Order: sequence, then C-alpha cells, then structure tokens
Amino acid sequence: MGNLLSGRLKKSHALYFIYVICVLSLIIAGSEMLARSIWRDKYAQWLEKGVHPFGYIDRQHLAERYRPGYKKTIADILHELESSGKTLSYKQTKEDFKRYNLKADDVAMQINRFGLKGPEFSLKPKPGVVRVLTIGDSCTFGSYIDRFSYPRQLETLLNSWRPNAFEIINAGHLGYNLQQVLGLLDEWLAFEHSIVILYIGWNRTILRADPRKSDVLYDQFALYRFYYHAVINRADLIGHKVLPGRRYDLSDSELQTLRSKTFAVDSEYLRKIVLKIRARLPGAKIMLLTLPGLYTTVEPPSREDLEKGYATAFSTNLAAWPILSERYNEILRAFAGKEDLVLVDLAKYAEREFRPRSQFFADSVHPSRLGYFKIAEFLTESIKNELPKSDIQRSDHR
Repeated sequence: MGNLLSGRLKKSHALYFIYVICVLSLIIAGSEMLARSIWRDKYAQWLEKGVHPFGYIDRQHLAERYRPGYKKTIADILHELESSGKTLSYKQTKEDFKRYNLKADDVAMQINRFGLKGPEFSLKPKPGVVRVLTIGDSCTFGSYIDRFSYPRQLETLLNSWRPNAFEIINAGHLGYNLQQVLGLLDEWLAFEHSIVILYIGWNRTILRADPRKSDVLYDQFALYRFYYHAVINRADLIGHKVLPGRRYDLSDSELQTLRSKTFAVDSEYLRKIVLKIRARLPGAKIMLLTLPGLYTTVEPPSREDLEKGYATAFSTNLAAWPILSERYNEILRAFAGKEDLVLVDLAKYAEREFRPRSQFFADSVHPSRLGYFKIAEFLTESIKNELPKSDIQRSDHR
C-alpha cells in the first residue's frame, strides 16, 4: 500500500512539474512574440528619427529605402542636410563644394526609378555591357555629391579602359547591415549582373560588437535585445561628443576578448547572401572586400587621426576599431577561400598605399575623397584581372 501511494505521489509530482514547465514555456513564448512586435515598432521609430530627406522607412524590412525620382542640386543637398541636422555630412559636402569649385545648381545626386542612388538604367544591360552591382553601406553609398562615390569613379575608370563597356549599379545604403542586405537582395539581383561586389560590415557587425553581448541571443530573441539595451548597454556611445580625451589603448583589458571574436552570426548572414546570389546569378563573379579603417594595430594613430575618430556603441576606446576590423578581415579572408569568392584585400592594399592614413579617411571608417578614388583604382585593376576574356573581346568589338 505504501509503495502504491508513493508511486502515485511521484507520478503526481512529475505531472505537476510537466504542467509548470508547459505553462512557463507558453508564458515565455507569448512574451517573446509580444516582444518581437514591440521591438519592430520601436526599431522602426528609431530608424525614422535618422531618416534622410530622400528616404523613408520600410517597416516590413526594417530598413531605410530611397524615394524614386529624387533629384537635387548641390544647393538643395546642402540646405536639406543643414535643416535635418546631418552636421557632419553638411560640413563634408560644403567643403567639397568649395574645394572642387562646384556650381550650386549642379546635380549632386539622384535616386533612380528602382530606388537606388545613381542614374537610370534598364532592367537588362545592353549587349556587350558588363554590369557590376556594388552592395554595401555608407562606404558604398558614398558622398552626397555622387561623382565622388567609389561606384561612380569605378565606372569612369573602367569605361576609360573599355569605352561604354561597363555599367555600375550602386546598391549602397546608409547604415545598412548584413541582415538588411539579405532582406532586400532579391530586388537588386533582378538586373542581370556579371559581377557582384560585397563591401560591408561596419554597421552592427563591428560597430556593435560588444564583448558583453551574445550575438546569437541578440539575433534570435527580442526579449534578449530589450534586456541588453535596458541593462547591459544603456548608454549608446556612438559619436564624437563622448570622446573628450580621445582615448586609444590597445592594451585595454576590456577589449582583449575582441581579438578572438568569431563573428559567427555575421558569417552566417554573409553565407546566405552568397547562396542567394549564386542561386539567382549562377554565372556572376562575387568579389568580397576586406574593410580598411583609419586605425591599425601596427601603427600608432597621429593626433589628427584621433581627432577624426568616433566611438563604437560600447566603448570610448578608439582601439576597438582596429582590433575588431582586423579580426573580421581575417575571417573574411578565410570565408572567401572556403566559399571560392574573389577576395579583394582592400585592407592589405590600404596598409601599403594609404600613407598617411589621415589623408584617406574622413573618420574612423569612411574614406575621404582621395580614399574613395584609390578604392576605385584598386577595384578597377581587380575587375580587369577577373573579367572573362569573352567579355573583354565583346567590348572591344562594340
């Protein structure tokens, strides 16, 4: 009798335990669903605070898109940047206006019918034309005066080599990360490209590579995102105002774990991007660029370099930039080899050619006008080396 009663009690306890686990699981699942809905809304609101005069927020993809038909002169751009509080962009554009003796009524930039920065183009390239898609963030989007962006300069350099044989499509978007690129990639791949260039990784990947954060949990769970921003990293440090001392310390113990960061989540997004490109454009060359920045771990920054820098989202120590970018570039090199991509080692090129580095960067990560031109030069040679001979021969006979 005692054994029977004991057995029933054990069974009752087990059922109660299972019941509690099920209830807790339902509560957590429901909370996560609610958190995701709230997160999407809050994130869209955050994006809307920084939307550009030529942009709008796509709430489905949680990304800023550009308004087709936008076309502004340099004077228009300067006014819009100043009135919308884009202080640094306004300052850089105004300096360009003076330095290059531009006219106020010159067309600075336009958004074509496909919502991409640059001139209009057809769905299919003309016979004999090699179409190149450049995917990236603000480093690809480039200057508000479009002629200074690397895609436009790349097009000019390639067409000076083979007249009217190349068309460059600029799919660079300000602030984009790998996840946003993946979400919109299908649209950009509809235009029959021969070459696809990937130059991206500063936003989220490096800017927000907080060693206190679990990238996997942050990517998968909205509840963790709220916890991270409310508890772990309440102060978002991005910007110049939080850097009164211009601290640069490679030996900072808080940054040492960054040297072994795996970037596993980012690599998976990159892998999905490559798979999608190959599925849609099986014959296209995919060129992966490493990321050069203002700072390196092998060369101490000058005072001018330090004055240009801005903080990551998690540290006022500017040394976080080179530690993370050099680690990420190691991973990109290995990834390119594993996935059989064309590696364009822009970081190694910058080590040799960008001297002094302060002349080639406007801040921690963005190239200066000279930097953009050198990138276009290097890419021109890289494309020449990779272009199929049949394409070159076709362009010769146009």
